[in-house]
Amino acid sequence: MIPFLFLIFIPVTTLFLPGRGSWLASNFSVAASTLPSRCLLIFWGGVTGWSYRYLIRRVTYPCLSVQNIQKLLTLADISVALLFVSVLLPYRPKQYPFLSFLHTFCAFHASVLFYFLLVLLDLRFYFEDPTRFSALTAWLLSSALFSVALFILAGFLISSALEVFCTIFSSLWLYLFYRKQLSYLPPEQRIKEVPPQSRA
Repeated sequence: MIPFLFLIFIPVTTLFLPGRGSWLASNFSVAASTLPSRCLLIFWGGVTGWSYRYLIRRVTYPCLSVQNIQKLLTLADISVALLFVSVLLPYRPKQYPFLSFLHTFCAFHASVLFYFLLVLLDLRFYFEDPTRFSALTAWLLSSALFSVALFILAGFLISSALEVFCTIFSSLWLYLFYRKQLSYLPPEQRIKEVPPQSRA
């Protein structure tokens, strides 16, 4: 289930969201002008947000305390909520300027908060075992530079190219992080369920 979601479903679905428009001159919300594409965007936002939160919970248990898990999950919940609100709100600046502003605000802060969450997650494990997590840390930091380059290339706009890159990179990075952490756990802990007190 996890490989399918993070290696196939999320990346492939993400590639359909820009439609036929320019990846640098448009974004997911502009491309979702028809009802089918709008429904796809909302469905994508719900599944992607839930999948990210689910895997973050899996990689933090049983390595972190319940308190630290809850802190990370709280950040994940806020990020997912902002993402879902952004895909629900229309982006039509001329018709709905305030709703369009809220859409941009939620989408931007959801992305920034989620990246901050990934950095916290990465550094928490990197400082315990730098050798094992150095490559993942380097990729995560490099992704920030590449995202800034796409942002500048699109004229300081959140473009489809930036959204596609951030989504697919996050999916692949989280999956690799999960596999690396899983490979170092004893077999009995790999299938152990998350206890009720660590659930949100």
